[in-house]
Amino acid sequence: MMIREQKKKEKAMKSKSDTKIVHKLLKSKEDSECKKKLSEEEEEEEEEEEEEEEEEEEEEEEKKKKKKKKKKRHSYVSCGEQKTNPQLFSPLFWKMMVK
Repeated sequence: MMIREQKKKEKAMKSKSDTKIVHKLLKSKEDSECKKKLSEEEEEEEEEEEEEEEEEEEEEEEKKKKKKKKKKRHSYVSCGEQKTNPQLFSPLFWKMMVK
């Protein structure tokens, strides 16, 4: 009888240790999977941040290019008729035009 009880105790202890090992393995596997997911998410976030930075840089470059373009002078054009700038002509010319 003692032998049977000892064998039962040994089996119980063995099964407990086996379940502990299995639980440890499962836990370590879950941890590694979680770490992989976290690292993937971090990489995706970094890529998104890099893309946003690149877009911002491109926008800044476009703004700089627009600023570099020379501003056009006012052309004194309204309704399809071109008007001349009165300051371009001499006062003598205007005296002749008025008469």
